[in-house]
Amino acid sequence: MDKKIILARIDDLMKEKGITKYALKENAEVSSTIYQWRKNATRDKDRTPSLRSIEKICEFFGVS
Repeated sequence: MDKKIILARIDDLMKEKGITKYALKENAEVSSTIYQWRKNATRDKDRTPSLRSIEKICEFFGVS
C-alpha cells in the first residue's frame, strides 16, 4: 500500500466534495493521525493508514 497514492486520492475526494480535513475526521470518525503522517514524513515514512481508517473514509465518500 503506497501512502502517497492513498493520501492523494483522499485529497482528491475531499476537493471534489468540498470537505475539510476536520469535517472528514469528524464525519468519517477517523483519527487526525492520517494527516499527521504527512507532517512527520521522515519519522513515519513507512506507516500507512490502517485498513479500517481507509474503509471508513471510503464509506463516507461512497467509493470502493
